[in-house]
Amino acid sequence: MILTKRNIFGEALNMVHINSSFGSEQPHTKKKPLAFYIFIMLGIFILLNAVLIGLLFFR
Repeated sequence: MILTKRNIFGEALNMVHINSSFGSEQPHTKKKPLAFYIFIMLGIFILLNAVLIGLLFFR
């Protein structure tokens, strides 16, 4: 599960890098991968919080 998350994370980073290298010709295409990247970060953050809460309860 962590490996697939890392692969998605890497793909999101690559998309942001490729779109940023295009420049300001397509400003609307830059927002989608950035939103996707923020969504992945929020998902990882929520998963980490769930793990920490689980550790606190089961300790």
